[in-house]
This record gives sequence, C-alpha cells and structure tokens, in this order.
Amino acid sequence: MAIGDKIKRYFDKGVAASKTAFDKGMEASKTALTKAGSAVQDFSDKSVVRIEKHQFETKKEEQLLALGKKVFEKFSGDAVAALRADDADIVPIIAEIKHCDEEIAKREEALAQKPKQD
Repeated sequence: MAIGDKIKRYFDKGVAASKTAFDKGMEASKTALTKAGSAVQDFSDKSVVRIEKHQFETKKEEQLLALGKKVFEKFSGDAVAALRADDADIVPIIAEIKHCDEEIAKREEALAQKPKQD
C-alpha cells in the first residue's frame, strides 16, 4: 500500500500543479483579451474621429473655394466693388469656415489624447 499512496500523492501533486497552471493561463488570457478589446475599441473610436476630421477639412476647403468665388465675382464686375467682412454673401461662409476650424481642432485634440490603460 505504501507504493499506492506514493503514486496517489504524486498524481494529486500533478493534478494540483496542472490546475494552478491552467488557472494562471486563464487569468493571463482574460487580461490579454481585455487589453486587446480596449485597444481595438480605441482604434475604432480614433478611426471615427479621423473620418469626422477629414469631413470637416473637406467642408472647409469647399467653403474657402466658395469664398474665393464670391471675392472673384465682386472684383471681376464692371463697377469697383468694396469687399467687407460683414457683406451678406460673405458672413455665412466665414462663419462656416470658423466652425470647421473649431471642429477640426476638437478632433485633433481627441486624437492627441492617449488611450486609457487598464
């Protein structure tokens, strides 16, 4: 019986060691998956912000083109035209350009922030 007890104890030690290793492996896997999930979420969030930033940059370019067109129309007419920042044709375009600049700055700030570490 002494040999049987030794084998049983040896087997029990092996089972306990295997269980401990398995538990540590599971915990490491959970931690890794959590970190990977956070990284993927951060990447997705930043991708959306990059797309929004690009949309505002494109809109700003369109507004700058519209502003240039209005200025050209004013100066290419027969009469000498005075161009002022408070012209009814110019005010909404300038306001939209300023709005785009503000939104672009917000997106750049969001992109500059570091991701949360768990």
